[in-house]
Amino acid sequence: MSEIDNVTGLPNGVALLSILENLQPWSALPTGFAVHLVYIQHPRQGKVRHPGDGADAILIEVARRLRRLASSEDIIAHYGNDKFLVVKFSDEPVLRGKLFAISLRNELSMPIRLDCGAISVDATVGTVVHADDSGTTEMLLQLAEAALHAARCEREVDCNCCYTMSLPYSIENDKPAQDLLTAIKSRQFLLYYQPIVRATNREVEGFEALLRWSSPEHGMVPPSEFIPTAERTGMITPLGSWVLTEACKEIAVRSPTQCIAVNVSPVSLENGDVATDISTALNVSGLEANRLAIEITEAVHLNLTNSVARQLNKISDMGVRISIDDFGTGYSSLSTINAIPVSCIKIDQSFTRKITSDSTSKIVVQTILEMADRLSICTVAEAVETEEEASIMTGMGATALQGYLFGRPLPAQAAFGNGQAFHAGIGLGVS
Repeated sequence: MSEIDNVTGLPNGVALLSILENLQPWSALPTGFAVHLVYIQHPRQGKVRHPGDGADAILIEVARRLRRLASSEDIIAHYGNDKFLVVKFSDEPVLRGKLFAISLRNELSMPIRLDCGAISVDATVGTVVHADDSGTTEMLLQLAEAALHAARCEREVDCNCCYTMSLPYSIENDKPAQDLLTAIKSRQFLLYYQPIVRATNREVEGFEALLRWSSPEHGMVPPSEFIPTAERTGMITPLGSWVLTEACKEIAVRSPTQCIAVNVSPVSLENGDVATDISTALNVSGLEANRLAIEITEAVHLNLTNSVARQLNKISDMGVRISIDDFGTGYSSLSTINAIPVSCIKIDQSFTRKITSDSTSKIVVQTILEMADRLSICTVAEAVETEEEASIMTGMGATALQGYLFGRPLPAQAAFGNGQAFHAGIGLGVS
């Protein structure tokens, strides 16, 4: 079987598998590497497969541009009809991988001149950065496909996705990881939305987007079961990118004024490029930046590297609000407020549940609310289930309330379909 593509002269998919296998063990390589899976699409006629639209000429030109961008040590292959794959070696695979992905998209967005005139193609890049000896060739390519799928953002091709693969063992031996990868590729995830109301008048000011997995095999899988697997494998980053775009698109269509809050994993902040994902989500959806909030946990503070801090400040500079979720449960609460540009804090549900019966919890909440007021930081009381809890939290000065008392998480149509979902106002700082 030939291992060279007849049109582009590049190694084909068969040759690529052999090349990647021959690189094992990856720990023996002098550098790390990033795998870039590139999908090419004609903007008007779909996949580039028709002789009449200069398909061969397009593929030849794409191959030529990839050769120009890559170095002699890098690997380039024609991976499939509309896909190319580039393995880029670097001493800084995470940083250089992200930069090279951007360069790929910029280079491939330039018009291609054919006999019939100049045309433009859409290029989407899914990137997996590999920096250790873990994983197999098959797993590497599966994750590249998952990253590309996430990057396409449901056929919105003006975006890319990059995340780090660092697995201690093969995905073949990890059933939860296999199931999760299948779920991402077959679009088994959906978003539910829970309202957040203004404490003083109970008007809905925004929604929190909550990820749900509807598995054909396991039914509705709770986040507590699949999020740890997503974070452990690195799949949380393409998944998080999809959530950001989907939530922004939904709120932009459903409401002209309300805010949307999206949870961002510490793993994505550390290994991904959340700022770019947010920028893409806003551009694709047309949503104003001040209507988006990202919710981070206090765990971010424990790994608050310079790069994470820069990302959070960049996100804040974009006009996006930053909220600390589950506030008060970790020793780093106050340090977190001092270290990053926080717009809102969400009081952990453990305090709400005890607010009617435990004097210590009441004192802690009162202290948090007074501090937040002095710092001009809004506050959301989570898990409010009774009128008594709502009344106490409102009386103590909470800005907003969230919980089953005001609505359970529901699919978009049900969540946005009730009458209160369109009250005006975006006074809620981040949610």
